[in-house]
Amino acid sequence: MRVDISVLPSDDKITWERRSTEDTRRLTLNLERCTGCGSCAMSCPQDAISMVAVGAESKSDIIIDIEKCVFCKTCSTICPFNAMELNVDGMTFGSLMTGEFSADFVDECERCLKCLDACPRDSLMFEIPGGMITKSRQGKIKRDEDLCIYCARCDAACCEEKIITVKKPLMGSIEVDQDLCDGCGTCIDACPTHNISFTKKEKMWDSVEPITIGEEVSSGVNILVKYHRESDEITFNDYCIYCGKCETVCPTGAIKVNIEGGTDGILGPWNEAIERRKSKKKTVPLKGRKIDIDKCHACGDCVVACPVRGKVLKIVNGTVWLIDEEECQGCGVCVECCPGKAMKLYGPEISKKMLIKSVSAL
Repeated sequence: MRVDISVLPSDDKITWERRSTEDTRRLTLNLERCTGCGSCAMSCPQDAISMVAVGAESKSDIIIDIEKCVFCKTCSTICPFNAMELNVDGMTFGSLMTGEFSADFVDECERCLKCLDACPRDSLMFEIPGGMITKSRQGKIKRDEDLCIYCARCDAACCEEKIITVKKPLMGSIEVDQDLCDGCGTCIDACPTHNISFTKKEKMWDSVEPITIGEEVSSGVNILVKYHRESDEITFNDYCIYCGKCETVCPTGAIKVNIEGGTDGILGPWNEAIERRKSKKKTVPLKGRKIDIDKCHACGDCVVACPVRGKVLKIVNGTVWLIDEEECQGCGVCVECCPGKAMKLYGPEISKKMLIKSVSAL
């Protein structure tokens, strides 16, 4: 059976279309909703989805290999952010990662609007009928089910009446190796529910290798030998939805997200996807690197800031050298700290080529 696959990109979405004599399937990725958590990549039975490094300049946080993808809808059903959707001959399959939400926004709500401020996905809206509040028309709050991720921030922020109740779709636990944590803050910036923070201060490390020029130690940068950084201990609040993005982006492997439950009474692809997500190890994210030698001042800031010091970058003969790209998880700290803007990480281009192949009939 002949299958034609094409890519239809737009400003806010990418659609992969597969046409055959059996059916027409469209897999759509909503770029604005996708957070790059990696749930789809870890769950994909064909290993067709790869993550783009969080610190890389890229239009999309994920890349789909259309030569491997069989348009099975696993990714669309497992996505906690409802960012992927599979349409088969007009029938749409979206996310099954939905929890429970209940609220009396009509009679009990005090219109304090704290829930709107707390929502990290802007899924709650305050509507005023006719644009004016009167005794009979006081306005009310509405929820966008497609945007809600059931993180329970609105529940916690609700006034004393507590009219909002949220049950998460999954439960779990998070393990953090504080000895491995470098305090780079990548997980904090990446967390879609703003669930991670730093508390207690402690010294993480106190020296790096001296920068050398030829056989001599450069006197201008000897200060790096005694350099140290104080960081905070990482803590997690109660708004985690166990999407796993913190684990995906952590450059030192200090975070492990464990999913508990989620498959009771559910059979088929959903159950299998959850089990794959529980057991699959993360892979090195896709990225490329450019170093502008003319802009590099060999200051060593990138070497010092790198959470996996000594494994990725070093300074030799007045310029920065790349040791092992595979050790880099693409957090982008080196890019942010470079005073000369000499370092750049970038993601792969989205393939727009049309693919024609033969597959076995379903």
